[in-house]
Formats: sequence, C-alpha cells, structure tokens
Amino acid sequence: MIIRSVLESAVSVAVAVVPDEGGGEELFVLSRGEWKRLNRSLGYDPEAGSCLSAGQPVDEATYDSLRAAHGRTSAVRDAGKLLSFSDRSRAGLIRRLIGRGHSREDALYAAEFLTKKGLLDDGETCIRYAEAAVRSKRVGPRRIAAYLESRGFSRQDAEAAAASVDREDYRAALLWQIRKRCPALETAPETMTAAERGKAMAALMRQGFSADEIRAALREEE
Repeated sequence: MIIRSVLESAVSVAVAVVPDEGGGEELFVLSRGEWKRLNRSLGYDPEAGSCLSAGQPVDEATYDSLRAAHGRTSAVRDAGKLLSFSDRSRAGLIRRLIGRGHSREDALYAAEFLTKKGLLDDGETCIRYAEAAVRSKRVGPRRIAAYLESRGFSRQDAEAAAASVDREDYRAALLWQIRKRCPALETAPETMTAAERGKAMAALMRQGFSADEIRAALREEE
C-alpha cells in the first residue's frame, strides 16, 4: 500500500491510501491531534514539518494505526454532534455511538475525550435538567430522579441533582400543581370525600411529590 494524497485543513487531515497496484482507494480522516500523535509514533517530527506524505509506502502497522486514529476521530465527532442536539448521559452517549456503528473502544474513547474537555459531565447535566424541570414542567424530586435514571444517568447523580434544587422552587411547583389539578384540596378540603382527597393526593404524587411534601405545602398555605 502507498499514500496517494494527504490533504490538510485547519481541523483535520485526510489521508488516501491505495494498494501498490492502484485502485481501491481508502480514505482516513484524522483530527489534527491524532495526526500529530500518529506521526510521532512513527518517528516523524510534525512540529518540524516532518510527516507522512504522498508516495510513501504504508505497512500493516501503519495502516492499522491510521484506521484506529480514523475510528477515534469519527467517534469524537459523532459524539460532539449528538451532544449538540441534546444533553446525554455518558452511558447513553456510548450506547448511541455503538448503535451508529462505532466500536465500543472508540465510543469509550470519545466519551473520555469529551469528559476531559468538560463537555460531558453527568452530574452537571443532571443538575441543569432538574433546575429546568422544576420551573418549566413543575414536577417534584421523585419524578425528576426517575426520569434521569431512565435516561441512563446513575441513581446517585439523579438523586443528588433532584436534592440540589431549592426547596422554595419545589414548593412553588407543588402549589401550581395543586391549583391546576385539585384546587379544592387547598381552598375547601372539608368539602371533599376521603376518596376524592385520596385521588387528589395520588395525582400530585404522580408528579413526583411525596405525601409529606404535599401536606406540608398545604399547611403552610393555611
């Protein structure tokens, strides 16, 4: 095999490799960092302008290194695109990358790379969701934690995020739910039957609030 061409841009390097007899071109796209690391591993000095170039032979070890660097670069780019659309857990991102055809090794590398760059942080992502969910969805801590776990975040991160929200934000969300779903529970509880109160409490608990939290909010409104 030989290198047919090396095309460099500000962010990547495209290396075209063909068999010695020609034809069957294979293109490898490497990030600038991967390109530098590859050349250093082969004894070149990219800082001095010494790198693989067109016309050079490619042995099996170099081919394998090119392919591995291409795989890592592709996984990191796909991971970045996925995170640009929505927040994801580390585990969820890895699963999605594997589902897109990346090897588990490359998916793990991409997750670790983005974590080191500060772009993937399960704890911070959970906290951002919890704070937004209380204000926009007006749900309680149990529902927030359950949702985050369903998205692949750890129970520890999910529960810590739910617990980090200010108590007054939860109280405001709960009062909004009471006034929307069962206003009589606040304004005229004496007019409700036990069955009606039980149904109202169940509806509020489905929004992620505990019975104790509901009773405490009602007492504070009296």
